[in-house]
Amino acid sequence: MTDTSSDVIYDYCCNACEEDNANREAMFYCQPCSKRYCDKCIEQHNVLFKKHKSFGRKELDKWPAAKTAMDLLQNCQQHPYHRIELFCEDHMTLCCVLCHLYDHKQCNKITQTAEKAKTMNQSDFQRLATTLVSEQQILGKEIDMANECLQTLHEARDRAHKEIQLFRKTFNDLLDHLEGNTVQTLDTLHNTLGNVIKSGIWKCSKLKEDFKSMQEAIKDVDCGKPNVQIFIAHSKITEMVSNRHTLLKKISANRNVDMTFQGNPDVGQYLSGLSVVGNVEGSNRVSGKCLSGEIAKCKEVMIRSVKLVSDKNTCDIRSIIELPSGEVLMTDWNNKRMKLIDMQYKVVAHTDLPNSPCDICSISSTEFAVTYYTASMIQFLTVNNSQIVVGRTLKFEHDCIGIAYYKGTVFVTSSTALYQYRLDGQLVKKIYEDNSVADAVYKCAVSGSLLYVTSFKHDKLLTMSMDGTILISFKDPALRGLSAVHMSESGLLLVCGYDSHNLVLVYGVRGLLTLASEKDGLFHPESVFYSERSDRLIVGNKSDNILVIRTTVSEHYKTFVRERGADRLGFSIVGGHGSPIGDLPIYVANITKGTEAENGQLKRGDQILSVNGASLEGLTHDEAVNILKNAKGSVIMNVLSYQLQLV
Repeated sequence: MTDTSSDVIYDYCCNACEEDNANREAMFYCQPCSKRYCDKCIEQHNVLFKKHKSFGRKELDKWPAAKTAMDLLQNCQQHPYHRIELFCEDHMTLCCVLCHLYDHKQCNKITQTAEKAKTMNQSDFQRLATTLVSEQQILGKEIDMANECLQTLHEARDRAHKEIQLFRKTFNDLLDHLEGNTVQTLDTLHNTLGNVIKSGIWKCSKLKEDFKSMQEAIKDVDCGKPNVQIFIAHSKITEMVSNRHTLLKKISANRNVDMTFQGNPDVGQYLSGLSVVGNVEGSNRVSGKCLSGEIAKCKEVMIRSVKLVSDKNTCDIRSIIELPSGEVLMTDWNNKRMKLIDMQYKVVAHTDLPNSPCDICSISSTEFAVTYYTASMIQFLTVNNSQIVVGRTLKFEHDCIGIAYYKGTVFVTSSTALYQYRLDGQLVKKIYEDNSVADAVYKCAVSGSLLYVTSFKHDKLLTMSMDGTILISFKDPALRGLSAVHMSESGLLLVCGYDSHNLVLVYGVRGLLTLASEKDGLFHPESVFYSERSDRLIVGNKSDNILVIRTTVSEHYKTFVRERGADRLGFSIVGGHGSPIGDLPIYVANITKGTEAENGQLKRGDQILSVNGASLEGLTHDEAVNILKNAKGSVIMNVLSYQLQLV
């Protein structure tokens, strides 16, 4: 008899053999006994229990869920060998003991899943089953649409190739070499766009399989009474649905793909000096007008008043944050008020504060922390059912300006330093200090292991590690008096220029894209928030009005030819594998004045994907420099840039 140390793993094991420390595959399941039996044990079972009905492998739908499926349901995703036993109500997430130890030790409310399960009922379980089917159908449709997009891309590639061939017929055999270069450029762009779509298909397929696995996992859960499995399934499926929304929103821009070819009408005159017969461009387009260039103007701006009749002064909105409900919380410095606006951007609630509020951050779905600059204090407040309730305060020995929350701690700026504190006010460490001038350390944001700090008086955006090491010091003439910095959930880094009256997107390492300016109604902007829910930018001014901008920023792929000068290409690069701030792509750092690059489509912050067909992905900075230096004559570059999409 095979013992349990056998390397063979079965989806269903014989329960009778397991009692004898043996490992045999189960071929039958007896429902009255609630046990599985191998082909030998079933014979003894049938002799003892002649009236029991057993089901073979052909009737697996009547078997209980396999152990692996139950593990998927009950085990922690981050720590697979630990069962889910806790629920953090601060972050609305399931936890095992390790999650609680490492990530949720500072959280205020941790509940046993067994207690939470008591609130579940049979109707909740039935809704889960319906949700699983519905989500799989949605993902299935998305996969079909993505495949159609991929087919459209193939057809566009073929159509563009035919246009290239028709264009070539007007010339002689000297075009053979040029045509080959152009088709190579086309294929490179085709592969780039195709990989973006394929990546979306793969992610959808993986998530669809997860829904299917979860459907199998809950099939035989006892739904007649509250239990832990139902609650865990409900929480996991809710999180999976949220992930599906985020995924589909991210890949929706890839649906309307296209590739075009534009022939050069002057090719006959310049034939001997050309390396391709025309430019090939491709894009992932969403509906709406697409603007490109170093500064893109956003014209679709809504102006909404947040002035209350009882406000004594002109509003000064210094921070903005969105709630899970879609409502928006904002601080009004001049009127010493916290204001809550609904999804139509109307003020629906407010509360008076003891001091002028400067910045706000989210601690949980219902709890927030606000800073009081001159009072050297942080105050916590909660928002429930559109009601703002003021809570406890923490007093400090320094000014409190900017604030950001990350994993049980808050980062606080004081005009000259950046501190990290626990939620009980205990100092973790002073991260960074600059005493050269007031407001050298103004507002802050956090994303993963990186901190972003605005230096109001130095006109700089500092990117630093958690130990205070400055990794990037970004400064641009178009951005002056940096007030607010905001990192969106999707990774958009937004900065307000108080003195330059503009809102910009900082991308790559040194890329800058202006999203709104004084012409759009901005006057000393001090706060910004990008709503992933509505694809809208909300900007706070030193004004009674906020600006709501309906826009999205998308990636744009382009391929063009750059003629190499006598000694250089006309631009420098930064980034690369093993750079001081991590493994980065290769970005354009600066454009040299008076070179061809200055007058072309290349912009600072653009990501260079390939040079003459050689991919730069995963290369170090020195390796990328060598490829560019060794490129002779005409250099064909595939570049990823940013564009502004007006909705």
